[in-house]
Amino acid sequence: MKRSVMFLLSIALFVLLLGIGGSVSAEDETLTWEYWQENTVDTNVKPMKTPPSFSPSEGAWVPFDPREGISAPVGTRNAWLRVHIDRESELIKRLFIYDFPYVGGLTAIVIFMMVIGVYFVVDAARRSIYLRLSFLLMVFFVWIFSSSNVIFMWMDWPVLWWRTELVSSYLLPVAGTMLLIDVVNRQYRTWLTRLNNIFVVLLVVGIIIEMMGQFGLYMMQFPYVPGLAVWGSYVAYALWKSSKAGNKHAASLLISLLIIVPLGIIDALAFQYRLYEGQTFFTPFSIYTIGFFIIQLILDRAEAERQLLEHASTLEEEVVEVRKRMEIDPLTGIYNRNRFPSAMRD
Repeated sequence: MKRSVMFLLSIALFVLLLGIGGSVSAEDETLTWEYWQENTVDTNVKPMKTPPSFSPSEGAWVPFDPREGISAPVGTRNAWLRVHIDRESELIKRLFIYDFPYVGGLTAIVIFMMVIGVYFVVDAARRSIYLRLSFLLMVFFVWIFSSSNVIFMWMDWPVLWWRTELVSSYLLPVAGTMLLIDVVNRQYRTWLTRLNNIFVVLLVVGIIIEMMGQFGLYMMQFPYVPGLAVWGSYVAYALWKSSKAGNKHAASLLISLLIIVPLGIIDALAFQYRLYEGQTFFTPFSIYTIGFFIIQLILDRAEAERQLLEHASTLEEEVVEVRKRMEIDPLTGIYNRNRFPSAMRD
């Protein structure tokens, strides 16, 4: 386990270093607006609603800057697709609305980490589960934080956050598999490990393509979605079978899986194909479902403490009874206060 964690963290650190080395920054770049100008200007309404073919023989893209008062001339089409200008208050409001799921998810992760930290110290029997769950939440935290838009107001490193978001998306099912291996019954662990290799291979191949100067991490997102669907289907089956066998941890974790994985697939498809306006994800809301699993761990801890208290009270009664018998001399039947210490020494 330690070797696999160190390997994954080393890969993630390497990719993040690649992102830090990038010189792309919103502060350093100049924004350009373009409109499509056809060789023959047509002001009819019907053609203006249909996108042109953008053939070089029919026209050309002409740059313009609306900040200098230069607007697209009458008759041009699709200039509105290239730029959106609004009041600063409206832009900031839209920015924070899109980041609302991230804020909610980060808040839940911080609360869960505090609870896990307390029980990690006092509950040695389940320390491995707490450690793996903490790693999963940490990867979730990095993915949510790097996906948000507000961070660009203070840490304007688009290359770094873009690659961090992609790398952490591959690490999410890997971290989830590490936790599931400790939860599901033994007969399902082999296939979990095999399916986990899908995301490790996609991550490694993406890094190799990135080193060749291409967008490898982004390209691997296309096979990532069907891989996530296959992985989620088998994990749901393994958790369901384990829960039917009496595994309470599997039953509580199944609730989280049935919400997190479908939302993750929907968000991935929406991001790739721009299914709705704005760059936001709804998967961070699903992090609250992990609370069912944490509550089950707390209930198991409380049940173990209750059993220990019952066992301790039973032992106390037995000790009192034995002490009474040992303080009576069996030959004379007379109380002897020195018999108990001598018997204990013997």
